[in-house]
Parts: sequence; C-alpha cells; structure tokens
Amino acid sequence: MDIGNNQVKLLKFAKDYVNKTEAKLINSGTSSLCFFSSWFPNMGYAKLKLFSSGYLYLPKYLFLLSKNLLSIAKYNDYSLANRRQENSLYNKVIISNCTASSFDEDGNFFDNNFNLNSGNCTSILWFLTSVDNKFPKNLNHNVRILYKNKNKKYSFVFLIKTILKILKQNRYSIKSIKHEIFVDSFFSRYFAEFFFDEIIGGNFKLAAFPYEGQPFLHNVTFLFKKKYNNIVTVGYHSSLPPIPTSLLYRVGSPDVLLVNGDDQLFYLQTFLNWDLNKVRKISSQKFTNKSNDEILNCVYLPYIIFSEKIILNTIDSYLNIAKDFSLLKLTVKIHPSQIDNPHHIKMMAKINKILMKHKNKFKNNEGLRNSIVIGPSALVIELLEKKISFVQLCVNPSFEVYSETIWPNIQARKVSKHLYTYNLKSFGKTLDLNKNKIDFNEFFDDIIKN
Repeated sequence: MDIGNNQVKLLKFAKDYVNKTEAKLINSGTSSLCFFSSWFPNMGYAKLKLFSSGYLYLPKYLFLLSKNLLSIAKYNDYSLANRRQENSLYNKVIISNCTASSFDEDGNFFDNNFNLNSGNCTSILWFLTSVDNKFPKNLNHNVRILYKNKNKKYSFVFLIKTILKILKQNRYSIKSIKHEIFVDSFFSRYFAEFFFDEIIGGNFKLAAFPYEGQPFLHNVTFLFKKKYNNIVTVGYHSSLPPIPTSLLYRVGSPDVLLVNGDDQLFYLQTFLNWDLNKVRKISSQKFTNKSNDEILNCVYLPYIIFSEKIILNTIDSYLNIAKDFSLLKLTVKIHPSQIDNPHHIKMMAKINKILMKHKNKFKNNEGLRNSIVIGPSALVIELLEKKISFVQLCVNPSFEVYSETIWPNIQARKVSKHLYTYNLKSFGKTLDLNKNKIDFNEFFDDIIKN
C-alpha cells in the first residue's frame, strides 16, 4: 500500500467534491459534507472513509450520519458569559476555545496560539467557546465565553424544531438540505447568531482565529465581510494533521493564513488551491525550541480514539519484543481537551494495565527515551524537530501517517502494521520552532495598516 498516493487521492476527492458543490451554487464553506476533517468523525471524514474503504464502510457511514444529525440536540441550552461590555474599545477580535486551565486567578485568559494575555491587550476582544464549561466569574472586560448550561444535556424537542426549520429554509430541496442539516453546518449558523449579536458597536478592523477549515469560521468570515467593509481575517494553521483535507481554499477562507514551516507552504499550494501571496510563514509561537520534560517518555492518547482493540494490541506487541530493562518508564497522557472524558480515562487505565504487565521492560533512571504517539497529532512534528525518539501508532495509516508525498521534508518508515518511525531531512523546515517571539498585538496592527 502506497500511503502517499492514497493520501493524494483523498485530497483530490475532497477538492473535486468541493468544486462540484460550488458549481451547484451551494456554499461549500458552511457545508458539513465539505468539511473534510481527516482526524474527527464528522460527515466529511465519513465521506473520505467511504471513498477510501468502499461499501464495507457503509454501516459505519450511516452510524456517523445519524450521530452528526442527532448531535444538534446538545446545543439546546447555550449562553454567553460576560456579555455586552463597551465594544467601541476594540478594533480586533480573536475567536478561539478555552478550558478552565486557560485562565489565571485574576480572570485573565492566556491565548497559547497567539501567545497573548487578555489582561495586557485592551484593544482585543476574545470571543471563546468553552470546551469544559468551566471558567472564572471574574473575567476580563474583553472576554466573552459561549458555554453550555447544565440544565439539559440533550433536547430532542430542540432537535426536531431545528430540523423543521432547516427543511423550510432550504425549501425542502434535498440538494441543499443534505449540506445544511448536519451539526457542523448548524453550528456555523448558531455560533454566528451569538457572535454578531454580541459584537455590535465594535470598531473591528481584524479578526483572527486558529484555523482548520471549520464551517463556523467560514460563516463568520463571510458575514464579517458583509458587515465590515475593510476587515482583514487572519487564520493560524497550527494543528498540522497528516492529510490537510479540510484546508481547501474556498468561500470564507481567511485573507491571511499563518503557517510555521515550508512543508505547509508546499501542500497548501500543491494540493489545496492556496495562492502563496495569502500565506505567511512565521516561527511557531505555540511550539518552542526549549526542552520540555513533559513530552518525554509518554503514551499520548489522541482527541478521538478510533479503535481500542488495535491500540491495546499494538502497544502490547510493541512491548513484547522490547528487551528487558531497555526503556524508561512510560506515563499515559490524555489529550488536553479530553481530560474529563470517561472513555479516555478508561482507556488510560487499560494501557496502564498493559504497562504493568510489561514492567520488566522498564527502569526508572537509564534507558531508551521513547514515547508512543497515538493517531494524528502535531506532536509527531514537534518531537521530530526536537530530536526526541518516538513511535507513532496509526489505527488507519492512510489517514494518520505523515508521508513524504504531502510532507516533503519527512521520511516515514514502517515498523509494523500499525507502527511508524520518522526522520527529518532538514531541521526547521517542517516546523520552525519559536526562535523569535512575536508580539501578535503589534503584528495584527501592522496587518491592519498594510
């Protein structure tokens, strides 16, 4: 199996589907079917898997279809915290996510994408979506948070009303409805209602956000252009998936896209229709060149666990063939956004059980430093650039391996059916680690002036 060629076929499939959708005068930017995530099981992912695996994937496709429709029910009871302060103070808005750990005791939000503290940036408004619905009461005046109340987890009355509304708005046209009826498209409209109702009165010249081709950001960008004549939109592509199928240039794409390496410039231009005049390479502010003991000797659980069985069996087999006392002790770490997820917590316990079973493979002080990265993760790139040894466990290699075809500076080597190791041809080309700290407040002001 040539993984690189398979990945190019997936990129071509996504591009062709977006082109056909736009030819029918349908907005591909807000379409759930055109949000081709390669790492999250949305409708775009389901279409990629159906194309890749054929009709054997049809039962799973139908399951994901149902899930992506029923998921609308969880948005029945959202509110906005700290709403409607004096918006005339702000000329920039940053759209992002937050968790409880994003704030200090004074209610300041730290934006780790742009390396900014809300308490120090009086001209920036942050509009955040809470991942864990936990945040301090003493928020800065320039922070708004969209969060879910805990009264109802799901409301199927809300779901039915929403479906009927979508059917009516699309005049019962199946051609349009199939693009608008799933959760990603719904959220693009739902988010925009909260957002534009709240930012009334602002003097906004720039909007910035971490960008992975999400429909809600395409919708915000599209509507922003209608409401504010001269606004500049800036996306920051920092998550680095192996197959960047969601980043096709289209309606709602940002005016400026920030990236951190030459490989990203390559695939944006070669496969994703981006004009490089719209792309700026900067050194990473999220990943630094400083040593970090927290990323050593760990088993990293991904955001989505696609197959417990494959993961557990592969880790067990990997440790089976390791020499006794050859490895440093491994610690299991859960993806930061899934810390409280019961599924991830149970999975961590199962992996710990396997590590205990092979305890004779480890010693506490000296041994091979070797982490295990599960699934698609920017951590693969970070570890490579920092010269830290690791193996990547890929449940579905065609979707999870960093191939030289897409990432020209990376060489992948297959260790077993689900394990891969890598080398870089040159350091600093795939990810330019933080050598020069950027003041994004000033950086954004320069973009506005130019």
